[in-house]
Amino acid sequence: MQKRTFHFMFGKMFSCVILLMLVGFVKALPYQDTARLVKGKITGTDGAPIASASVIEKNTSNGTLTLIDGTFSIMPKSENATLVISAVGYANKEVQLTKEPFYLITLDATNNNLNEVVVIGYGTKRKVDLTGSVSTISTKDIENRPITQTSQALAGLTTGVTVSQGSGQPGNNGAGITIRGIGSYGAGGGPLILVDGLATSINDVDPNNIASISVLKDAASASIYGSRAANGVILIETKRGRAGKIQVNYSGYAGWQKATELADFVPAWQYATLRNEANKNMGGSATYTEEEIQKFKDQSDPDNYPDVAHYKDLLTSGSGFQSSHNVTFLGGNAMNRYVFSASYLTQDGIVTQNGYKRYNFMFNEDSKLTDNLTLKVSINGYTAKQHSPRQYDGGMNSMINFAVREGPVYAGEKSDGTYGYQDNYSPEAWLASGAFYQGSNNYFLGGAELIWKPFTGFSISGKAGYNFWSYYNKDYAADFQFDPNKYVGPNNLSVTSGQGEQLTLQSIATYNKVIGAHSFELLGGYQRSATMTVFLLVIERTFPLHYSMS
Repeated sequence: MQKRTFHFMFGKMFSCVILLMLVGFVKALPYQDTARLVKGKITGTDGAPIASASVIEKNTSNGTLTLIDGTFSIMPKSENATLVISAVGYANKEVQLTKEPFYLITLDATNNNLNEVVVIGYGTKRKVDLTGSVSTISTKDIENRPITQTSQALAGLTTGVTVSQGSGQPGNNGAGITIRGIGSYGAGGGPLILVDGLATSINDVDPNNIASISVLKDAASASIYGSRAANGVILIETKRGRAGKIQVNYSGYAGWQKATELADFVPAWQYATLRNEANKNMGGSATYTEEEIQKFKDQSDPDNYPDVAHYKDLLTSGSGFQSSHNVTFLGGNAMNRYVFSASYLTQDGIVTQNGYKRYNFMFNEDSKLTDNLTLKVSINGYTAKQHSPRQYDGGMNSMINFAVREGPVYAGEKSDGTYGYQDNYSPEAWLASGAFYQGSNNYFLGGAELIWKPFTGFSISGKAGYNFWSYYNKDYAADFQFDPNKYVGPNNLSVTSGQGEQLTLQSIATYNKVIGAHSFELLGGYQRSATMTVFLLVIERTFPLHYSMS
């Protein structure tokens, strides 16, 4: 009996040992997918569920997406797994799993500009409510760029917009802008430009005065402007005042420009050698003897056998210095806010006698006449002057083109005061001739808008805008005696001037209503523009003065 009891107790002990070993073995096994199901819900800081958020077990491909109500379920492969949560417009978040069966996870928004107010056709909208393609550029994006024309500000800042600058000449260095290519045959390549709601040119607004730029790219966003928007719309809002103590801001820069790369032309002796070789290949005789080629090489007679880099000398003859200065005053109170800005830009070209100066001003005021009646006034303008050298029958660009084709074997200014030339051209001679171009421009854009809000959600506005511009151009082609055997003339002077003005009248009524999660907006308006342009042309021709050169 005792023997049987001993065997029975021994068997129970053996079974317990085996059971404990099995439990330890199971615990040592890797965590299985079927161990447990983790559930949770993902919301924003406002408590709204976030659909299609990504929930991935860290360092694995095991993951899922949240449903429309923000919920998710996942079977982690590791007992101490970490979940990585991500969603468009929100900061990524990592959650270390514990034994909790349900997790409530809140994501912080990073793309807060979804609630940013964007200027669109005849009004504003939040980015999150937009259905059309609209890009925005703020003053912070352009304030540190040393740009001289506003059209340059868009380069590289928004997709779908092509900015091409064909010239670096001061005053003529504005860029061409196309939005998603040319949208309509015959409509031209340029978009419609509106500054504070009034049509103008993009280079007529000072970059220092810009608060924001909105680019309406597609038909959905630009259609309200009709056929004028065939190539897109660019809306520019200038800076407005703010309540508080008066603030005085200054910004400026100074620097130098130069050609980063110039064509490498052969020296005069090599040019002469290649000229002879070209003649030989065409069955002709040599132009230069070996003795003459040697004189080009050793520069023993620079007047008759020169070595002049006309192109390089022309494009390094100017200082290339430019500077810009802007002073802004802004302030106001709860009833009146104002901003006044004054700017000065000077730019010398990399070609001598070429330069540009511009003076800008801006004044904006917002006045709250009553609780529901507001007056907005916007005024800006500038005066600009430009000057450049010219040759007898062409401008400065023509001078540069001829400098490229004039070989180094033609002298510049010689020791006796005469000039070498090819055909009727010598850059050194025309720079000394006194020939010039001078131009000036004046511009003014003013607008006043009265906004009445009789009750919540409804507003009526009336705007009047006046745009004035004028220009004055003077071209003087001087006659010139290159040497005793070469004269170009007679001299002549041409003057062109013109002015234009545009009056715009606009009235807009809008009504906004929010019902639950839905918002509605109705807009109706009327606009009329009238333009008048006057062009004057005066041509005066004088005969040359006869003189001799010793």
